Amino acid sequence: MQIKINKNSFRRLRIMSSILYHSSKYAIMNHTPFTKPIATLLSDKNADISWQFSKISKLMLDNYVTQFNGAACSVATAATVLNTSRILIEDSSDPVPLTQHEILDAVKVIDWKERIVPTKHKNSRGVPIMELVIAVEGSLKQYNIPYDTVELVHLSQTQSSPADEKETLFKRLVESEQSGTDFIIAHFNQGIFIPGMHIPHISPVGAFNTKDNTVLVLDVDKDGPGPYWVSFESFFEGLASNYGGKLKKYGYDTGGYVWISGVEKQRD
Repeated sequence: MQIKINKNSFRRLRIMSSILYHSSKYAIMNHTPFTKPIATLLSDKNADISWQFSKISKLMLDNYVTQFNGAACSVATAATVLNTSRILIEDSSDPVPLTQHEILDAVKVIDWKERIVPTKHKNSRGVPIMELVIAVEGSLKQYNIPYDTVELVHLSQTQSSPADEKETLFKRLVESEQSGTDFIIAHFNQGIFIPGMHIPHISPVGAFNTKDNTVLVLDVDKDGPGPYWVSFESFFEGLASNYGGKLKKYGYDTGGYVWISGVEKQRD
């Protein structure tokens, strides 16, 4: 009997083998089961009376959704950001939320829907960071969200030093917390933050606690723990991870982030 393996199945097998290899290597180097337990769940963190959630952070939490399938982290992130943005710019405090499927049907860039929704002949697959920024900007334009800039910071392609990039990211986290009009969408190695495999993942930043320099990751993983806090140093490590070079051929060399600034109602 001859067993046939189609190209998509073989590609998926090679990707999973690469992920398992790097996850195991990281575990051995750090003497832990796949990852260091560095995340603190939102529900577990003690209340800090000297620091409170900003208006935009509260809106992000209110509009936070999880992905509808294993490949949909990009569109779940987009839904969270878009629905928060619509409240910021509209007179109504409660516009009807956009669903992930509505966004995929409306935003015709990067074959987004085809990437996320599996068909009989094609498996679902994720969105590399170079295509994420196209999807994000396409979504803002599709739904007439006014903004000043959308900037991609791809940490393997930047001309700046890691120290300079880290400093810029820190300043932007502080700025996004203070301005109430900016967003950061992270493309990161999920296995750096929570126990599990080292895989590329996308989620929005929900808040930045300037008292202890921790980042609230609104992890959209439907099977994950929900939102959690990580230190700024760990956050940058997750963004800068190169997966041991094993995923570069599939478009995942390192992560980074998309910086959206100036989302607010246009003045007449």
